Amino acid sequence: MHTKHESMKGENMNARKTFAKALTLGTLAVAMVAVWAVWPVSKVKAVGDPSDGKYGLGLARGQTARLTVINSGEERGFIVNWKFLDGEGNPLAQSDGTVEVPPGQIKSFDLDGDSLDAPRDRFGRIQFRAKVAGRGHRRDLNHNFQILVEIFDNDTGKTTAAIYSSPESD
Repeated sequence: MHTKHESMKGENMNARKTFAKALTLGTLAVAMVAVWAVWPVSKVKAVGDPSDGKYGLGLARGQTARLTVINSGEERGFIVNWKFLDGEGNPLAQSDGTVEVPPGQIKSFDLDGDSLDAPRDRFGRIQFRAKVAGRGHRRDLNHNFQILVEIFDNDTGKTTAAIYSSPESD
């Protein structure tokens, strides 16, 4: 038989164990939130091929889309025409004629979401895609012509999305 004193002692032990578990779980939750808050943003994996213009991205207020064309080795350079299109295929911005991309160089073209007067979705984003037409030797276009479309935050400069088209392998 247990005495009243032993019974109260057992209840106190259970209460202490419950409190210790709750304190441990609370501390763990606070630690996880702290780690999540300071964890660096990881790179966004490339999805799709920006050169075909068939993907779509959303550009929110405070963001800029950057289209970058890279000539990683064609000695004669490339000639490109580029454009940003809205979700309906209407031009948001485009090159004025052709743009030369000399050997070993890059050219970048920006589309600032804040400066656009285009229809936005219910979240305030403008749906868009980029399209690039390049002229040069076919083998060099396949191996040395690279395209990157990224979206970055205007205030921090951090990239939030990227689509990259790399050269084919030999």
